[in-house]
Amino acid sequence: MKTICAYLIVLLTLCSCKKNGRELSLEQKQKDQELHEALRSNELLERDGLRFIVRSAVNDPAIIDIDLKLYKGAGASKSSTSLPIEKDANMNYYILSNQLADNSEYTLTIEYKKVLQDAPYELFTEGFTSMNGSKEFLITGRSFNTRDAGTSKDLMLIKKGILKFTVYELQL
Repeated sequence: MKTICAYLIVLLTLCSCKKNGRELSLEQKQKDQELHEALRSNELLERDGLRFIVRSAVNDPAIIDIDLKLYKGAGASKSSTSLPIEKDANMNYYILSNQLADNSEYTLTIEYKKVLQDAPYELFTEGFTSMNGSKEFLITGRSFNTRDAGTSKDLMLIKKGILKFTVYELQL
């Protein structure tokens, strides 16, 4: 009986050590790395989604009517079909993280539907929850121009990890 108890104790010890010493999955390693790395100025740590807010002195859709579109891929590999990005009446847009694939690239494009007056604008990007004091990303120095009506331009490249978004301003 003592021998059986001793074997059970050794077996339980070995089993509990295996559970604690088990290697983390690649996904868990990446999550841990994203959570603990210092964020650069163009990185957002975010679990739920991103907001894109267009700020301009001209907010009248009868004068300036735009739309933001998000496409999977970048450059020549950019999809021709946009993803469902939501918009409210104040030119604020958002996309939920669960609609985006991990470890993928996306291109944010501005579509100038109607531009009857030139006006400067900026694009403010932030996370829903701003985990770990995550930063915002601001694109400034852009303008709505009457000559842009009916065109679209790529604004931003977004690289999504698991919890981290890295954003890059694209030059027009």
